[in-house]
Amino acid sequence: MKNLKWAAVPLAFALSAIVPAMAFADTAPAAPQGLGDCFWSHVPEADKADFAATYHTAAVGGMSQHIADISHWIGQKRSEWEPAIAQCDAHPKIPERLSYALVSAQFQQYGAFHELADNAQITRDELDQSWAKAPEASRQCERAQAGMTMGGTSLTCPDTAVLSWFIKDISTRHTLDQDRDTLMVFSYMSAKARGEVAEAKIADFDKTGKSNLH
Repeated sequence: MKNLKWAAVPLAFALSAIVPAMAFADTAPAAPQGLGDCFWSHVPEADKADFAATYHTAAVGGMSQHIADISHWIGQKRSEWEPAIAQCDAHPKIPERLSYALVSAQFQQYGAFHELADNAQITRDELDQSWAKAPEASRQCERAQAGMTMGGTSLTCPDTAVLSWFIKDISTRHTLDQDRDTLMVFSYMSAKARGEVAEAKIADFDKTGKSNLH
């Protein structure tokens, strides 16, 4: 890519298919480090707030509504987020499934974080630190499942039980609602993995014009 200018387990796989927002600060890293961060810097605050409200409604409406409402909202905003990606010097012909994966990952992390901040006082830094310190097997399992929605991947997940590590880790510091909060933790980690996989595939596409498998 050109230089950027800016800054319970089957549940995780299902979410890979895709509190008011201003109540808590979005504590994502201040310095953008990739295409996803660049894209997010171009999303208007009003859209972030609107999405968080939609996500909140979906989060209390059950699994099917959760996925459907998120996908519908992102689809409606296509005319806005596609130009935002273009401003980040992304390849103009990135396959739609990759650009959608990148966008949905950013929005989903934002929505899940706000739900967890409201319900369990969990900060975004805590979620990102949990991801960073997780066993590689847990992160690889998330990436493997995320990659299946983007044309496949060479990564494997022989035992999805490793995904429960994230819940156990967060539970050492916070009391989680067995249903809603665990859903949000899985949602955040699933989106985190999807964003990483999408960025890696887009980077390959920028270099070769093909989306290679990872």
